[in-house]
Amino acid sequence: MNCRILHCIPSIPGDFFWKIFLGWSHELYRLAALTDWALLEQEFGALYSENGRPGLPIRLMAGFSCLTHAFKTSDEETVRRWLENPYHQYFCGEEYFCHELPIDPSLLCRFRKRIGEKSSELILQVTVQEKAVAYPTDARLFNRSRQRLVRPARKHGVRLWQSYSRLGHLA
Repeated sequence: MNCRILHCIPSIPGDFFWKIFLGWSHELYRLAALTDWALLEQEFGALYSENGRPGLPIRLMAGFSCLTHAFKTSDEETVRRWLENPYHQYFCGEEYFCHELPIDPSLLCRFRKRIGEKSSELILQVTVQEKAVAYPTDARLFNRSRQRLVRPARKHGVRLWQSYSRLGHLA
């Protein structure tokens, strides 16, 4: 959905507009680039009809659904934050910063009913991918660092009082 010409800067191309004003290291900027929006449009395109009132862009509606889930906000709060936050607008596919609400919050509820629960999960799978990250509090990481300290100590003849070699592998 495009904003009114009065509220946008029409002389600057959309992609270039966002690159000037947004920080590339922001998580929503990076997530927007990693998300497979074409898959979502292909999946939900069948739910849209050529007759009647034109539907809102799928990226806008899927982006709102993802933002609602990610920030654990209500539909009303998500739409209000979208108006204030350029990163939210970029994530939802806007070409320029807009100063007007793109949708009524009740449309988000209707969109979720239209696509169903399985498709709502698809939006989250496409946008939020779990990573296999070992955190410093992870017991395996602690055991691995213990092993890497014990090995050189034995190599150089340092006698250790206790190495936890019998208990470390249980972590």
